[in-house]
Amino acid sequence: MKKIDKIEVLSNGIMQIREQEILELADGTTRDGGYHRYCLTPDTDLNSITDTKVKAIATAVWTQDVIDSYKGSITATI
Repeated sequence: MKKIDKIEVLSNGIMQIREQEILELADGTTRDGGYHRYCLTPDTDLNSITDTKVKAIATAVWTQDVIDSYKGSITATI
């Protein structure tokens, strides 16, 4: 089982998400199974985000200004 235990939004709008893996043992107890991290950029299609909390934060944070600024920073570095 995985659960999102940390969501961070950087100043450029990139979201960093950390999932905690929880192992369910045969005796019914649980144990920490480690972490998985991934990032979402402001140009990510909101329909591709499946977690409701992550999607709600992205919807609130990724205004058109944030998306345009992010895209501008990408083309400026290429």
